[in-house]
Amino acid sequence: AYSGAAVGILCSVLLTPLAILLAPFIMNIQNLEGEILTIAIGYFRIRAIFLIPQGLAAYILAVLRCYGHTKYTFYAGVINNLLNLMLSILAVNLTGATPTGAANMMALGCGAATVISLAYVIFIFKKKGISFARPDNFGAFLSYVKRILHIGIPSAISSMSFTLSQIVTTSFIAIIGGYALTAKVIFTQILSYAYLFSYSA
Repeated sequence: AYSGAAVGILCSVLLTPLAILLAPFIMNIQNLEGEILTIAIGYFRIRAIFLIPQGLAAYILAVLRCYGHTKYTFYAGVINNLLNLMLSILAVNLTGATPTGAANMMALGCGAATVISLAYVIFIFKKKGISFARPDNFGAFLSYVKRILHIGIPSAISSMSFTLSQIVTTSFIAIIGGYALTAKVIFTQILSYAYLFSYSA
């Protein structure tokens, strides 16, 4: 578990600056234009800052599922989404900010919800008495890392394929207009709940 957490954190640390740097390119290839493009770049960059707590929470939840504690995936998702919803409502209705400012505040709220969800996951992890056993030496650590990557890379390719498909479909939908793009975002959010229920089963 210790080796997996280390690999996850390292990957998140490497991906964070890369995501921030490539944000304009990623948004441009999805045919976003004008104010929507500006908002999307800012939102994406802020969300990228929270990749580490998001990745760590996902990893701990995966460990909990391995121990048979699948329901906590659902609980963590509910906490994350409810907090995200409440903070988003505050950002849109109570701040009086511009659309760009409101979007940035929503991104920060989403990040804050992720951190709180991570705190809950860590609490459950400790409560269940699960610990991260450290490898005896660096050679053992590398051996564990190789095993993790042997299993994790095919799974990561599957996730990357899904992400790339979302980028491609978004690029087509963005051509239609803002309303179609909004509908696609709503559908994606509903889809995330379906995944949430499936992981907690």
